[in-house]
Amino acid sequence: MLTYEQQTEKLMKKRKSVFDRIESDMAETEKSNTKLNAIQFAKIRGALSCD
Repeated sequence: MLTYEQQTEKLMKKRKSVFDRIESDMAETEKSNTKLNAIQFAKIRGALSCD
């Protein structure tokens, strides 16, 4: 059985890994949102005949 310190270290590493994935996913989401916003803006400009 793992000691308290070993269990804590193991869980802290796992926690860090989860937070790293979340951060990476958030960056990917921001990139996607930026592209989506550009596409939506272009469609609106086209619909309103704004060049």
